[in-house]
Amino acid sequence: AEQDPGVWESALGSAITQALAAAGAHVGDVRGLGICGQLDGCIAVDNAGRAIGPCLLWMDRRATEETVDIPHDLVRHKTGIMVDAGHMAAKVRWLKRHRLDDRLSGHHPRFHQPVSYLVERLTGAFVIDHALASTTMVCALEEPRYDQTLLDLFGIDAEELPRIDRADRPAGCLHESGAALTGLPRGLPVAV
Repeated sequence: AEQDPGVWESALGSAITQALAAAGAHVGDVRGLGICGQLDGCIAVDNAGRAIGPCLLWMDRRATEETVDIPHDLVRHKTGIMVDAGHMAAKVRWLKRHRLDDRLSGHHPRFHQPVSYLVERLTGAFVIDHALASTTMVCALEEPRYDQTLLDLFGIDAEELPRIDRADRPAGCLHESGAALTGLPRGLPVAV
């Protein structure tokens, strides 16, 4: 189950226009932007934050083999969640094993969930909110940080995943291409 992240980007402007019209509001009334959406998808991106391929959606089960050698009790103890092929760490492992060699040619890959992907496309910030990070299978239960033992088990470098922050914090402001995608003014604050 895959989806082209470009579809999300192209839908932003019309969705915002329709929402403003339904609310009887204007672009100038908007004071900030928050993105919400599906979790547990996984998108490989290049150094500029552009999608290298499609997003593996939350329901995608192809990474089942990537969870076989992972200690289920350890993941449950450290993260509070069950090992499952639908979570991001399994998908990152699958992408590294099956898709990325040909597409990156020397680039260091990074990975997003759908919401953090859009936040980067709008602001340039490589950040994910703590609630979404908690479903990755590599985020510590006690505090929002990536657990090095789990990262090692899945073969993920912490720098390949977005920085964790609270959802209500500003990720940054709309940059020029983010303003073009949304139809909102450049400089508008965007929440993590």
